[in-house]
Amino acid sequence: MNNHFKNGLSFIEILTAVTLIAVGLVPVFMLFGTTASDISITTDELFATTYANELLDGIHAHKYEEIPGRVDLIEVEKLDDPFFRKLQKGLSPLNKGFKRFIEISTSEFPFKTPQKMNPFRKEKFEKLNKFKIIKIYIKYSQNNKPKDLKMGIIVTAS
Repeated sequence: MNNHFKNGLSFIEILTAVTLIAVGLVPVFMLFGTTASDISITTDELFATTYANELLDGIHAHKYEEIPGRVDLIEVEKLDDPFFRKLQKGLSPLNKGFKRFIEISTSEFPFKTPQKMNPFRKEKFEKLNKFKIIKIYIKYSQNNKPKDLKMGIIVTAS
């Protein structure tokens, strides 16, 4: 064995060592590619969630009466209503490929106010009976596939 180290390593031994190292590193390098793709997907989802939450928070900060009663599904940036122009000033600019859509509807619970309810509670009950449903859609593309995120809240007249 002592003689072996004096003469050095053979070409076959070196080739075997390099092959084993290469075979061991291939999965590691494949993991880097997968991780980079996952980070990109997570970043897009984070932006979509942020855009939706920002819009929902902006609307929820207003009184029930200030929020429009009905808005058909439309891109937020195309709305020319004073309420939405003011709201748009507080929103972050969208990254390329992202679009914000909104839909608002008004509804009421079919509950009838009990006859013998005290006036204060009756007024509060009637306010809670009415609500607006606000739906937000964020549309974007991920790896050339259309994606969308949907969020919503219910705002009552209380």
